[in-house]
Amino acid sequence: MSSPPKFEKELAVYEHNRQAWLADDREGQFVVIKADKILGFYDELEDAYAEGAKEFADGFLVREIKRTDDVQVIHRTAWGAPARA
Repeated sequence: MSSPPKFEKELAVYEHNRQAWLADDREGQFVVIKADKILGFYDELEDAYAEGAKEFADGFLVREIKRTDDVQVIHRTAWGAPARA
């Protein structure tokens, strides 16, 4: 069994862009990031997750754009998505 991804690149992309996103009035939206690719911004967590799952076969980061630094990690099987081989 492989260990969960650490999302180091994705978190770095988030931190690098967070202040600009806040300045663009994106606070409260959810961003989907895979490596250094920003898939998009979504008003609802469920929409962000669904779009990320369509685009990426493996792990990706969904993060709410906020001024504070609380993090939630949700594994794809928690949403009822089938595990991929």
